[in-house]
Amino acid sequence: MRGFGRRSVRRLGTPIEPSPTSIDGRGERIPLVYRLVADDHGWPPVDAEKLWVAPQGHDLFRIDNIPFFVQNLAQGDVVRAVPVSGHLLPLSRVSWGGNRTVRIRPRPRGPIGEDLQAIFDLFVPLGVEAEGDPRHLLAALNVPAPLDPTPIRELLQQGTSDGWWDHEESCVDPGWYRNEPARGAGA
Repeated sequence: MRGFGRRSVRRLGTPIEPSPTSIDGRGERIPLVYRLVADDHGWPPVDAEKLWVAPQGHDLFRIDNIPFFVQNLAQGDVVRAVPVSGHLLPLSRVSWGGNRTVRIRPRPRGPIGEDLQAIFDLFVPLGVEAEGDPRHLLAALNVPAPLDPTPIRELLQQGTSDGWWDHEESCVDPGWYRNEPARGAGA
């Protein structure tokens, strides 16, 4: 696996100010803000990431999109969060939903250049869900729990070896490396 940076702390991120959030129990998606810390290489390039969540009762929320920068978190995970000063802030991950998060940064001088769509075209047919962030040249992949990770891992490794991209296995379980479908709560 190749990552985008090291895990040492360089600076604390500046908080972002999302619009006030109302937690009213209607089951709607609401934003949850994760504060981020950049490493010695300046990664991640943002100070915070806003993820959509669906209320699950009391202070529990299900992650409803693919994280681009938050580590060890996947779509479908359940987190505990609290409103603070008009914002919903995470406290902890309560349960893993079974999905896996992988991120890809295409190499601008590589065979696909900066084409995020080319990444989607390769991975989506394998059953992967994908979102793109063209501003930071980043593709975030959600590998659903029941998928066999073998062809996905092989393609990730081949693309990295061939100079197409760098990738990061941000939220994977031991089964990812044993070529087994995930066995989390969502599996």
